[in-house]
Amino acid sequence: VRFTNLDPGIWTVSIDPSGERVRPVEFQVTLSNGEVEDLLVGVAEPFGSLVVRVDDGDGTGVAGVTVTASQGGATVSCTDVSGAPATTDADGFCTIRDLEPGVVTVEASLSGYGSVTTAATVLAGQVTAVPVILAPTGSLTVDVVDGGGSAVVGASVVVFDASGRRSACAAVGVSGRCSLTGLAVGVATVEVTDPTGAHRSLTTTATITASATADVDAVLVAVEASLAGTVTSGGSGVAGAVVSATQGTLTLTTVTDGVGRYAFVGLVPGDW
Repeated sequence: VRFTNLDPGIWTVSIDPSGERVRPVEFQVTLSNGEVEDLLVGVAEPFGSLVVRVDDGDGTGVAGVTVTASQGGATVSCTDVSGAPATTDADGFCTIRDLEPGVVTVEASLSGYGSVTTAATVLAGQVTAVPVILAPTGSLTVDVVDGGGSAVVGASVVVFDASGRRSACAAVGVSGRCSLTGLAVGVATVEVTDPTGAHRSLTTTATITASATADVDAVLVAVEASLAGTVTSGGSGVAGAVVSATQGTLTLTTVTDGVGRYAFVGLVPGDW
């Protein structure tokens, strides 16, 4: 391309590769009287694209998934051929266009499936295939109560889902409820612990199904303590001695046996 009869001064040169999926170029050049400026300009390397295919882990495409690619603080979504925003089609495919070459973070999300992220490398002028597995998920509600049906507020609930992923929550409210979402479908292990130590820990299982909530009633059994000893006088056991044990407003009594021994069982842990 040649431009002639230009006035001296600063000129801005713009190159727009119309119809090509490449970045425009713009720069400035200063011309003097009678100067001939020869410029050799390389067009910027072209953009790249990603074709993302989302399946459920069994090879079946997942439709309706929102897919984005993040790069340098910018987020680009899938689009259709007209450039309008789009989600995955019936076979689980969608295309993210006009990405700068380099590494991007791809995120796929859908209600009932949760979300997943993966890294992909965009290549200049090329279309890169990105496989993504987005398995369906379910939810779990655990109600933690004691033997009398009262909530064990503050109890810790730890769940290892079928994928081995760990999730945790604490029991709250009058029902001692703890809720978790985004769990892998299958059998999950549920571990319930009272951090005060007043109840025995409980381990059980729950079956997580897609887009549903499983319910677990976790009944924690109170930890029972015991207290025993011998009443002696002059080195000999004292039979028939009355022994009392008090905790707060509660007082228990017993009588020593023939050799001075006594015992209290089924006590609430704590100071007596």
